Amino acid sequence: PINSALATTEQLPSDEDRVGHWWWWRQWYEHENLRDERAEAFTSLLREGVHTYSYFARATTPGEFIVPPARAEEMYHPETFGRSSSFRVIIK
Repeated sequence: PINSALATTEQLPSDEDRVGHWWWWRQWYEHENLRDERAEAFTSLLREGVHTYSYFARATTPGEFIVPPARAEEMYHPETFGRSSSFRVIIK
């Protein structure tokens, strides 16, 4: 994942450029961790419904890759969880 909070990160498209005007919209998560090998989002309360989390990633190796499913779980009750589907990405 690309962390836009770092001073050396290139300019990324703004949210307005990507999805139109949504100045009234608020993110569903309270905190995010962008690490070398994963992106994490945290919230203390999550209402029912569909929630979308997006981030930019830099492709460094061409090839065909399987993206593992996203996983959501309660921090102190990991037996309550959900998963998304996986998909294939082709980097040329």
